[in-house]
Amino acid sequence: MEGWFLYAEGGTRKDENNDGKDDLSKAALPLLIGGIWKGGTKDYKLEPISPSAAKPGGKSEDAALEDAIIAALPDAMLKTGTPKRITDENARANIPLIRAECTRAGITDARTLAYILVTAAWESFMGGDMDENYPRNVSPVTYFNKQYANRNGNGDVASGDGYRFRGRGFVQLTGRSNYARATKRCKEMDFKVNGTHPDLVRTPDLVATNKPLAALILVMGMKEGWFTGVGLDKFTKGHTEAMLYPKGKLDFDEARWIVNGKDAISKAPMTQASESLSGTIDGATQKDDQGKLEELSDLDYSRIRGAGRDGLSPKEMAEIKQGKITGSLDGVAGYYNGSNESTTWESHYSKDGFYYGEKWQCVEFVRRYYYDALQHKIPTKGDARKWFTPGLEDGAATFDGLKQYNYAGRGTRAGNDDGFSVKPQKGDILVLQTGSYGHVAVVADVSDTNLKIAQQNVVDDGFITDIPIVKLSNGSWRLSEKSPLALLRKA
Repeated sequence: MEGWFLYAEGGTRKDENNDGKDDLSKAALPLLIGGIWKGGTKDYKLEPISPSAAKPGGKSEDAALEDAIIAALPDAMLKTGTPKRITDENARANIPLIRAECTRAGITDARTLAYILVTAAWESFMGGDMDENYPRNVSPVTYFNKQYANRNGNGDVASGDGYRFRGRGFVQLTGRSNYARATKRCKEMDFKVNGTHPDLVRTPDLVATNKPLAALILVMGMKEGWFTGVGLDKFTKGHTEAMLYPKGKLDFDEARWIVNGKDAISKAPMTQASESLSGTIDGATQKDDQGKLEELSDLDYSRIRGAGRDGLSPKEMAEIKQGKITGSLDGVAGYYNGSNESTTWESHYSKDGFYYGEKWQCVEFVRRYYYDALQHKIPTKGDARKWFTPGLEDGAATFDGLKQYNYAGRGTRAGNDDGFSVKPQKGDILVLQTGSYGHVAVVADVSDTNLKIAQQNVVDDGFITDIPIVKLSNGSWRLSEKSPLALLRKA
């Protein structure tokens, strides 16, 4: 995918011509000039790729990651001991669809993404067999009616439900009750085929023939637990970047229950394949994240803004607590905290138990960025006001291996808003005198005229804020906005 990114959140998803691909809305058609279309998302919007997002040879980081997954998947599936026939054609056609659905569902961590992809490869050969196989020399009607009689909401053999609701799609959706559940959720999510919400009880073959629908069923079914009553969160024993459960990670061994219940036969090989693919995704993602700064569009950010804890439904509160990403710096995500700056959701820890802070306060992002991106621990607790030490000499050591540079008129520096004695640099912590509790942010980028900071828990500004700066004749650096107290820098 070159030249343009196509992305979106919210709105109506349609496949009007039933060709297995999402269609562009009429309003988006003029934007195709000079751009490239990619299906599988919704409310389509074209944005130019920034120079930092492009790789030599014209490939975006996203396309390079997909190439890495496509190349690694066959080898990963060999580790199952029962190799699955994954053709390059099916991998290139369907992995982007599934990844796009994962992104829409908020699933971006390597382990969960790998497990979902391996599930599609195991169940359907990554789209090679979208209809369930059956033994040779046996009537499929007879076989499935007997095999699935009186199971998963099906009637008896004579009802024909076994054959009608046999396994289909990337995850081999099976049983009347599962088809009915998928129908209900498609309507709730406003997914449309031929302009209407699909009734999969009446037209079950759509699960096999419509790839965007099959991707939605795979990802949301695993996330929400459509198939066996348990979803991905049940087998996540702790923190992953997207899902954020304290102190652990997706348990591959137990996660097989999501699709097949107590299926001991495929559990071990699925684990081996998932570990292998997860390593590939992790390696490619960490390489791509270096020097990367991303933020939601104004439209996307406006969609996740709420009215504070009291104004949110239990579902919305759970989504914020789990983590609604507003942007990222060097692969470290920022999350939405709601409209009340004093709100905290729960304590947050790294995989190895380091305390990041309280979700999703500004100090939590700074500690997490320093720990995950810079491998520097800041164990000192407290709100942002405590990150500035009054009376400290300019450039002197402060807490946790940091030095403090005071803004003129702060600390021991005299002057009338003469600025910092040093030019801010990427990775510095900017301490601001704002709000009731103060504020801290990470310097994400610096030029001679502009400073970008990355932050959490600032409703109006979002993840990234630009601050004009100017170098004065005395060599100081003045910020023309905000109320700076100090810069903190690794000693």
